[in-house]
Amino acid sequence: MGPEHPQSLSSMGNLAGLLKEKGDLEEAETLFRQSLEHRRKQLGETHPDTLASMHNLAGGLTDTGDADKTEEAERLYQDCLCESRAALGDMHPHTLGTMEQLATLMQGAGPCRRALP
Repeated sequence: MGPEHPQSLSSMGNLAGLLKEKGDLEEAETLFRQSLEHRRKQLGETHPDTLASMHNLAGGLTDTGDADKTEEAERLYQDCLCESRAALGDMHPHTLGTMEQLATLMQGAGPCRRALP
């Protein structure tokens, strides 16, 4: 099993989530980005595991409180939502969860910035 094996990538994502919860947002972001990059290469943009990695990175970026990273998170959530709708459908739990996170992020950014994609 190597660093790009699906189980290794799952472990990387789990470790990133744990680091995020412990407040080590910089290291968590690094691992979230690596996981997403590997999944995009191996599985493509629309695979559910890739979409989950995209969603997780966006959540990690949002937690930093940095305005630039929050903007990147919004773009990631929007991309993830579009890809989820196309690949999984509007009513899939992943699609709905991403929609909820994007709406929450946009709500915190001010009144009616943009409509959801």
